[in-house]
Amino acid sequence: MIWGSFRGIYGIELASDGQSLANGVTTASQNKVLLAGYETSQPFNISTYEGAYVIYNDGYYYMFLSSGSCCNGANSTYHVVVGRSTNPLGPYVDHLGRSMKQSNVGYPVVDRGSSFSGVGHNSVTTDDAGEYWIVYHGYDLLEPDKVGNTNRRSLLIDHLIWQDGWPSVEGNVSSNGTSEKPYIEE
Repeated sequence: MIWGSFRGIYGIELASDGQSLANGVTTASQNKVLLAGYETSQPFNISTYEGAYVIYNDGYYYMFLSSGSCCNGANSTYHVVVGRSTNPLGPYVDHLGRSMKQSNVGYPVVDRGSSFSGVGHNSVTTDDAGEYWIVYHGYDLLEPDKVGNTNRRSLLIDHLIWQDGWPSVEGNVSSNGTSEKPYIEE
C-alpha cells in the first residue's frame, strides 16, 4: 500500500489477502518505507509529491506523482512526474538516476498546456487494445470566467507514449481534447 501527500510518500507491505497489513499494525508502522519526497518530520512542501499511483510494466514499477500547487486556478503549477523501480517498495529513481526521495525530480509526464493548467492527480489504465492512458484533472483555461474563482476541474485523458522506458503524454503537455481516443470494444 502506498500513501502520502507533500510530507513523504510511503509504502508498506500488505498481507496476502490484500486487506490487512503484513505482520500487523505495529510492524507496519515500524517498517514503513519512504519512497518519495521528505520524511513527515519535514514541513509541508509543494515541490515534493502527492497522489501516488503505481503500475507495473516491462520489469519496472512506475510510480506516478503529482507536484506543485493544485488549487490556484489558471496559476496552478500542478503537474505529473514518474520514477521507477524494480521493487514496489523502491528505491525509485528518475530518468537521470536521481532518487525520488527529494524534491523537484522525476521524469516529466504531463504539465500545463495552452488549454489546461494545474494538471495532475492521475490514474493510469489500459484500453482494449492494450494501450496505456493517463486520466487526470486540470483547470480549463478556455473558460476565463470560471478559471481562478472556482475549484472545478475538468477530467482529462491522454495517451501515454513509452520512449526509452519512460511514459509521457505527447509533448509532455495536456491535450486540448483533440488527441486520439482509447479503443473500447463494443
